[in-house]
Amino acid sequence: MLSSAQDTLSRVAMIIFITFFISIAGLHHCIVGSIEIFMAFFGNANDISGLEFLKFQCLSTLGNIIGGVVLVALVKYAHSKRK
Repeated sequence: MLSSAQDTLSRVAMIIFITFFISIAGLHHCIVGSIEIFMAFFGNANDISGLEFLKFQCLSTLGNIIGGVVLVALVKYAHSKRK
């Protein structure tokens, strides 16, 4: 979406809109979740162990890989189907 924006102001507005949509809809985002678990782990939270930290990161990465592949495949399929 950012590549379609012409100037800097529209790119900033696009980032703000997407960030707002993610937060208002209550969607979990991998970057936000990673920051939260990272800060909890290094902030000496008693309920986050190193194994749980790695487990979260691995599952988050795997989920993003699968979700990204499915999303790109659907978009590519829809684009090729229209021709």
